[in-house]
This record gives sequence, structure tokens and C-alpha cells, in this order.
Amino acid sequence: MHPTLASLVRTTQIIVFALIAGMMLFAGVAYFVGPTTTPPPPPPPPLPAGAVAPAAGPFGNFDPLLLLLGAMIIGQLPVHAVMGMAINKQASQIAARMSGDPASRDLALSRLWFNSIILRAALAEGAGLLAGVILLLNGEMIALAGVAFAAVVMLMLIPSRGKLENWLQRVTNAAAMMPAREPGRR
Repeated sequence: MHPTLASLVRTTQIIVFALIAGMMLFAGVAYFVGPTTTPPPPPPPPLPAGAVAPAAGPFGNFDPLLLLLGAMIIGQLPVHAVMGMAINKQASQIAARMSGDPASRDLALSRLWFNSIILRAALAEGAGLLAGVILLLNGEMIALAGVAFAAVVMLMLIPSRGKLENWLQRVTNAAAMMPAREPGRR
């Protein structure tokens, strides 16, 4: 592997580990500083004669922040998939365009791949940080599941030399199978 590519792998590993560490440290602080139990609600005032008790909020007794966290986690799955497809398509086009210079092609493709890894890790970290905020504000222990989900996603994204080489091979093979286009057409 080219030394520049090896340094890109190492740099991206450090960035993803830093994102994981920051999120985990924030969740740890939120766990120890935030409320351990939610305080009991004050007793409702007595209702005047003939009055009807108000209904619960639009979400019942469920925390809307937890609903937002669930939507954020579930919404990430298709975003990650679509982003992966878009990156692969763009990479195939770059590989086809730069097929005459393999070293420059591999460097350009590697930078694209590492940028996508950092972007995906940042998306996952957002869900983990939201879970930490929920834990800090409300003491909802279920929010730790959001932190765990984000950590697992980011751990799966950690780049390695083997992952990069496999991806480069797949992309260059896909580029070789692309039909030749007429000059001047995009």
C-alpha cells in the first residue's frame, strides 16, 4: 500500500476512535451527573365540580425525545445505505475517468472513501449524543441503547487496510465493466 494511503487509513482510524471516545465520555458524564431517577410529578390540584380531567399530552406518558431518538436511529439505516450506493457510483466514475493513472486513481478513491466514513461516523455520533442528552436531562436509562447503537455503527465503520483494498478492487472492477461513453458526454 502506498505510504499516503496508509497514513489516510491511520488518520481516519484516529478520527473515528476520537468520535467514539467523545460520545462515550459524554454519555458517562451524563450518567453520573444527570438525574438517576425522574422526580415524581406533583399531585394534580383538585378539579372543580363538573370539570373533566385533561387528557395526557400528544404522546401520552412517553418522552418525545425518545421518539426523536428512535426516529433518528431508524432513519439512519436508509441514509447509510443510500450514501453507500452514491459513493460507490461516484467512485466508479472516478475510477473509469482516471484508469490511466492507477496511483492517482487510488489516492482520489481513498480520499472519497475516507470522507464518507467520517460523514457516516458523524451521523451515528449525532444519535449517540442525542441519547446522551436524553440521559442527562431525563435520566432515561433506555437512552443508553442509543449510545450503544451509535458505538456499534462507528466501530463497524473503522477503516483498515484490508477494507480499503477490497473496496478499491470492487470499485475498479465496476469501473472496468462500465460502458464507454462518447467524448464530451457526462
